[in-house]
Amino acid sequence: VGGSFGTVTSGERETGVSNAVAFDTADCSLRADFRPGVAATVRAIEPSGDTVYLGGDFGEVDGETRDRIAAVTTSGTLLPFRASIDEPVRAIEAAPEFGKVLVGGDFFTVNRRRSHALVSLDATSGATQQNFSWLESSSVVKDLARDGQNFYLAAEGTGGFDGRIAGVLATGQRKWTDTCLGATQAVVPYEGVLYSGSHAHDCGGTPGGFPEINARQHLLGQSLSDRTILPWFPDTNGGIGEKVGPRVLVMAGDILWVGGEFTAVNDKPQQALTRMPASPDTVAPQVPAFSGTSTSSGRITLSWKAAWDRDDGTLTYRVYRDGAYYTSLTRDSRFWDRPDMTWTDTVEPGSTHRYALEVTDGENLSGRNGPVYVTAR
Repeated sequence: VGGSFGTVTSGERETGVSNAVAFDTADCSLRADFRPGVAATVRAIEPSGDTVYLGGDFGEVDGETRDRIAAVTTSGTLLPFRASIDEPVRAIEAAPEFGKVLVGGDFFTVNRRRSHALVSLDATSGATQQNFSWLESSSVVKDLARDGQNFYLAAEGTGGFDGRIAGVLATGQRKWTDTCLGATQAVVPYEGVLYSGSHAHDCGGTPGGFPEINARQHLLGQSLSDRTILPWFPDTNGGIGEKVGPRVLVMAGDILWVGGEFTAVNDKPQQALTRMPASPDTVAPQVPAFSGTSTSSGRITLSWKAAWDRDDGTLTYRVYRDGAYYTSLTRDSRFWDRPDMTWTDTVEPGSTHRYALEVTDGENLSGRNGPVYVTAR
């Protein structure tokens, strides 16, 4: 655990520490064998085998110069790894199979050479392996994550790049860039999807994305292969503090954990921490209101605005006539794109009929709306 703290209370005992500690995961007790003396805030921790990389605001570890990044053993002993970075490090992602460590943050200089926001360092020495020119000067890297072959970054930029970038671990080649506006705080890949925490408000330049909506969508899922935004729209509010909502995403098994400044999730009270399982989907779409008219002989037309669902893009609408199921219509929709829908019935002129409507996402069925009575001309 890293941060800005000088003591830890474990049980009834208070222990002096220096901004980085380790806890036993079985009982949450403070480990005595990991006590690096870090001189200032730790913002990133990345374990890799027997090495633990630390990043943050500091300039010293255990009394030795370590500018914003250091490596220690799992028992807290300082390692020779050394890189000089001029501004805070916010994210570290190790790729030991390629002998490298990816580092992200606010910096402009690494090892006395120009290198902004993202750099690849030798995993043992800290020497610069690769610089990247992907981010403009007003953007910084807030998070890094990886899967087997690729890495992903989250960016924040006032008036600059706010989205996500995917790159190839082995070569550092860029795969794709997502230009959504609304600073990204966290990313995590899982089973073909990149989940992100942000306050996105304009993803018009991204496949599957939404135009400027004058609101904020704080959680997104997009295809790892081509950045397409998928129909997955759980949401938080901005919450307290800087009001950015989610700050961290972690996969544990098939459960996505979300932590941050939010005080509500999906419009219900929930503060700072929530989780979202991969399955089952248990929430039905909300059935839309509908109306019926007859403007020509023997024809009745039902009209409604498409519903939307937080985790399904295609919904099916079931029409009932006179108490019995009659037909179904299927339509794509999103929270920003709910098309008008109509269905026309052919009946005996002058007859009166009772209609009802329900909607399903394929697993969950809404309640039935109606009845609406219409007399045909």
